[in-house]
Amino acid sequence: MSILPLRPLGFGEIVDGAVQLYRRDFVLFYLIALVATLPGYLLQLFLAPDFGALVNAPDDPAQMAGWMGEIASVAVIAMFVALGSIVFAWFGSVALTVAIRERTGEREVSLGGALRSALPYFPAALGAGSLVLLGFVVVAVATSVITSLLLGALAASGVLTAIVAMTVLVPIAALVFLTWMGVTFGILPAVVFEGRGATAAFGRSISLCRGGLLRVIGVVAVAMIIQMAPSFGIGILFGLDNFFADPEAATTIGATEQWLSNTVDFVVGALTMPFAVGAMVVLFHDRRVRSEGFDLAARAEAMRPDNPMGR
Repeated sequence: MSILPLRPLGFGEIVDGAVQLYRRDFVLFYLIALVATLPGYLLQLFLAPDFGALVNAPDDPAQMAGWMGEIASVAVIAMFVALGSIVFAWFGSVALTVAIRERTGEREVSLGGALRSALPYFPAALGAGSLVLLGFVVVAVATSVITSLLLGALAASGVLTAIVAMTVLVPIAALVFLTWMGVTFGILPAVVFEGRGATAAFGRSISLCRGGLLRVIGVVAVAMIIQMAPSFGIGILFGLDNFFADPEAATTIGATEQWLSNTVDFVVGALTMPFAVGAMVVLFHDRRVRSEGFDLAARAEAMRPDNPMGR
């Protein structure tokens, strides 16, 4: 029988439920996140390319072709490292979902057991995650194109008009992004808790948002902020935020500083991943209770004479 309350939960109760799940098995969840993301960290440590040497284009046109080739090579390596890190982090999320499922059901699970049990679910989870990523790229590109066209048209009307429009369009673009992340919140719980395939889990997540999209977006936004805050803080601490304002700042970051940044991000980032996964699980549970009467079905199942928990 699950330790999650068999009733609709308020916004604060969902967030607090994720915190309580995390506190209850902090060491286990942290180790799962740490071990699962270790290969991604090693990829970044040993294979991440050095962008600093490619910041300035050569003055000699004869050297331009070689410089462009180096950029293409670095881009391919960087994409490989990024995708590898994402895949390992996604596997960690699957393993955490498995561990949370077992612990909410008052069943024992070990670090190795959670990682092994996650393997059968990973193909479906990876497929569903790929659908989410593909959809995000489509949504992001479409939003960027529309925003650029609107800003270009408004810029012709004057700088002030363009600035005012940007203050409106940027929040709208952010809302579109959060909405997409919101409607895809439940793919991992659908795969692990209900054994659904990639497309079925994707559709399941979308269907559970009906009638409660704003609540879902709110919980997802809080979980994302908490999960990403350490990485942003570490980036600011090591001056990586200056890259956006001054690309040449990349040349001032040494190998030791880059290693420290990646290591601190690896260690601290694993602290927030279990909370984000736990929040999605509790939210998934709440949406099932609200939209499908899952609480009534669970109580009826527990009261069956042939159910040991109901005796």
